[in-house]
Amino acid sequence: MTLSRPDTLRSAGAKRPEFTPLGLSLVTAIFVFAVHNATFWRIGSDVFAGHMLSFAGFIAAVFCLALAVQSVFSFPYVVKPFLAFVLILGDVTSYYMDQLGVIIDRDMIQNVMVTTVTVLHQIGSHGPTYYLRYPEAFERFKPACRTAEFKECTAAEITNAYDNTIAYTDAMLARTIDLLDQKSNLNTALIYVSDHGESLGEFGLYLHGSPYFMAPACHSTVPMVLWMSEGFKAQFNLDDACLSQQADVALSHDNLFHSLLGMLDISTRERDPALDIFAPCHTSQRVAQK
Repeated sequence: MTLSRPDTLRSAGAKRPEFTPLGLSLVTAIFVFAVHNATFWRIGSDVFAGHMLSFAGFIAAVFCLALAVQSVFSFPYVVKPFLAFVLILGDVTSYYMDQLGVIIDRDMIQNVMVTTVTVLHQIGSHGPTYYLRYPEAFERFKPACRTAEFKECTAAEITNAYDNTIAYTDAMLARTIDLLDQKSNLNTALIYVSDHGESLGEFGLYLHGSPYFMAPACHSTVPMVLWMSEGFKAQFNLDDACLSQQADVALSHDNLFHSLLGMLDISTRERDPALDIFAPCHTSQRVAQK
């Protein structure tokens, strides 16, 4: 009888595939993406309908992010327990989505993937250099003061320069609303509010920044403009007639933060419903909660 050495037997048999820790993480990430999240990607494809390049870019970005997180644990004696946890977690979430019907619906995915809040910060009608706040083509009121030294201008010229800034802001808002309104594939909205007003000679005062007890009303009385597309009102369940009734309600900057949360139907302990102008105009559906 001839005995063979163990290493000889091992070499004679089929060679088992060997993965590096990073390679194992890659295979696991592909499996989790392809199998455990099939429902998520199916709904996502509906959300990005007509924008497949954007959808592909989103998938690639999420995949790279997931792989980067997994690579942090791609070390011997660590990678296998961690990937086992990932697979078990993927199984549980997949079961809840596919068997129990607990899924992230289209609106939730769209809220995460597509919803964007963009902040536009103007210098606007900030003096004293009003003439620098608008292009020359918008100098509709003439003659306008074209210096920061008000003593070199008449009261009428200062007012003309200020009025030109208002005309330009009005045109900018109109163009922005037109742009948003043209985005038929998106549900869009715009809210605009000034931070303060300006004095144009009332009580001998110009500009702003006077102590509150002596500041004229024009310093603290500012415009607020709200525009929403029909799709936005429908998505966030906003009653148009109810909103119209809020137009004559006295508001302040205190309302802005809470109303932005309410505008997007976000429920959080940080939001004060008493300061949310949208609170009485929502249905009971929640878009996001925290």
